[in-house]
Amino acid sequence: MRGALCITLNMDILNSLEQLNADPFKQKQIKKYLLACCKKLVKYRSGGNLEKGIALAKKYNAGYISWKKFHDIEYILEGEAFRIEFYSNDPYFGQFRVDKNDLADLKKIRVSKALHSKKANKYLIDLAYFVDSVFSYCSHPGNSLPDIEHSKFLCPVLFKRYFS
Repeated sequence: MRGALCITLNMDILNSLEQLNADPFKQKQIKKYLLACCKKLVKYRSGGNLEKGIALAKKYNAGYISWKKFHDIEYILEGEAFRIEFYSNDPYFGQFRVDKNDLADLKKIRVSKALHSKKANKYLIDLAYFVDSVFSYCSHPGNSLPDIEHSKFLCPVLFKRYFS
């Protein structure tokens, strides 16, 4: 029952974000909210790229750095999402070819979320693509917001803080 309530709540948030996104003056606030949601996920991503990306996104959104500098970190985070998905579908996943940070992230998720291996892997892939969609939106608000599949990473508490 609790899972269904969370899904409904997060879909409501996503619908609200889509309505807010129609107003160009709200897009800056949406970016701040989405980056705050990403900040809550830093504990599941080793390697430091997400933390660095959040800092650069804030600077980019404030006009302190160029699009090129921001795009570089956006590209790195997108590459991480592709890498995680590729190796999770590869028969050698879990062996020497996998990035050590990805393995550490899987372990963190398995322990903290009490998920078995396949669900933890799916969670990590979804998390990486959520981050990718947030950074894509921050790069250009004409890009779409995170989709329904990734709405589980939208924080209701932060939503209230940013939009009430």
